[in-house]
Formats: sequence, structure tokens, C-alpha cells
Amino acid sequence: MYLVHTEFLAPVGITAGALAELREREAAAARLLQESGVLQSLWREVDTTRAWGLWLVADETELRVAMQALPCSPYMVIDSWQIVAHENSLHPNNAHPRQETTS
Repeated sequence: MYLVHTEFLAPVGITAGALAELREREAAAARLLQESGVLQSLWREVDTTRAWGLWLVADETELRVAMQALPCSPYMVIDSWQIVAHENSLHPNNAHPRQETTS
């Protein structure tokens, strides 16, 4: 599982209509990724173009491929961290299903 932070930087000179169309395509792609279970959760920072997401993928390559499905990805600054459930979590079942657990 990966925690991903993105910041969308609108292309210089893009028209309002083209930006609206790009955002509609982005919303549709994000919806498909959520329906497929790849994009587990998505949050937006208030009054910004920054967002946080939990992505259920095996590795960075799979994450990169999934993120390339987003039409806005060429215009994003993207940071990601591989994460696992913390040993003190009250919700250990939220662990990545591919994550090995040790006793």
C-alpha cells in the first residue's frame, strides 16, 4: 500500500474550458481506480490543488502505471511512501493483503 501526495499544477495557458474538461476526465479516471480497488481513499487539502490517496498496489512500478491512468498526472508533483499497518493500530485488518504478518 502506498500513501501518495499530489499537487496539480495547471498547464500554463490552458483555457478555462480545457481545464474543466481535464478535471472531468480526471474525476472519471479516479472513480474507475476507486471502483477497481486500486485507489482505496482520496482526500483533498482545503483550498488547494493538493490531495492525498491510499493506493493498493504491489510496488512502485504498479503505482506508476496506475497513476498514469490519471489525465492530470503529467501536471502533478507526486510524492509517495510505501506503508504498512502499524503494530499498535486498533485496525490491523487494514493491512495490505499482500503484506506478510509475523507473530
